[in-house]
Amino acid sequence: MPTLPFHELIKLFGEFYDQYGYLVVFLGTLGENTAVLGFLLPGNSLALLGAAYARLGTLNLGWVILLASLGTILGYHVDYFIGRFVLVSVANRWSASRFGRHIRLAGRLRLARALLKKHGGKAILISHLVGHLRSFVALSAGMSSRHLMEYGLLPVGVLHRSGG
Repeated sequence: MPTLPFHELIKLFGEFYDQYGYLVVFLGTLGENTAVLGFLLPGNSLALLGAAYARLGTLNLGWVILLASLGTILGYHVDYFIGRFVLVSVANRWSASRFGRHIRLAGRLRLARALLKKHGGKAILISHLVGHLRSFVALSAGMSSRHLMEYGLLPVGVLHRSGG
């Protein structure tokens, strides 16, 4: 299989980012901050490439930062809503099944809700420091029916303090 020389690969990425750079940055960070796509999509790398091409003049750095931040925040909210509306009904059905009773799913869900109620803010804050843990905390916050404004505004503060 033939490979491209490094300089041609950089040129190819430059042309791609010239046409679709803002969309790639937004969708990359959105996808990385969801539980399903987060393991497959290198959103931070795509945003970093967006910043590099902004330095080269292909993109505007302000738009790259704004779209990466929006993608990140919306990704958290997608996970929250998946937990709130999809996983709750699935977990309730599984809790009533033979397997759910065997693994004591209902009790484990009550424990998770109690722990998130007591330590939710700390869990959300710490989850931003540990890779893909933030997606699972968002899913858990949705499943435990935490108030969206309490959960939703914390990532904005974390992004603001970290500079984007």
